[in-house]
Amino acid sequence: MLGIVNRLFVYEEGVIHKRSRLPHWHVPGGIYFVTFRLADSLPRAMENRINALVDECWDACLAGGIDSKEAAEKVRREAFRLTQPVLDRGYGQCYLRNGTVALDFQQIMLNDREKNCDLLAWSIMPNHVHSVFRLLRQIRIDQLMQTWKSVSSRRANRILGRRGAFWQSDYFDVLVRDSLQLRRTVEYVMQNPAKAGLKDWRWVGVHHDRLADLGV
Repeated sequence: MLGIVNRLFVYEEGVIHKRSRLPHWHVPGGIYFVTFRLADSLPRAMENRINALVDECWDACLAGGIDSKEAAEKVRREAFRLTQPVLDRGYGQCYLRNGTVALDFQQIMLNDREKNCDLLAWSIMPNHVHSVFRLLRQIRIDQLMQTWKSVSSRRANRILGRRGAFWQSDYFDVLVRDSLQLRRTVEYVMQNPAKAGLKDWRWVGVHHDRLADLGV
């Protein structure tokens, strides 16, 4: 067991797995901060640069004898640090600016509340999404992401009258380990639209009742 001071953040030992380039740490019942983005949300040159740096960081961590959990965290931090400023500049077609597409995806997440995850907070940005949730035990995080992406991409492409990849295949995930980290994470998610220069942005929300249950 991985013991955390707050009793609500005591997790069973999880399993590391790696999809595409980024490693992911699956913990049944864990609270996660997940960021995923549209397929065209980074310039190709930037995408290649980030992929190369992530691969280099991952290989260096493992070669240095760092255990898988610490290596995964280092890789995730580096990838997020490089990617987030570019995403906030609104690169690509930004299909999530379309109110119908954004509303549909928001509803997909809300409909999953208490089924596959306990949704705590979210921000649907023009070319990426931030989501904070507690994962329910009967589903893995990669399965939840696959469900959200597959359902929403079909609907979005139909709404937009387009074909092809809608989401980038991978995602960033952070296991939230205590109430202070959860509070800071939710604040980041809620403030992201304003920091990105989006005024009166509608596609952001938080469930204060659930956060109160978690001591936030």
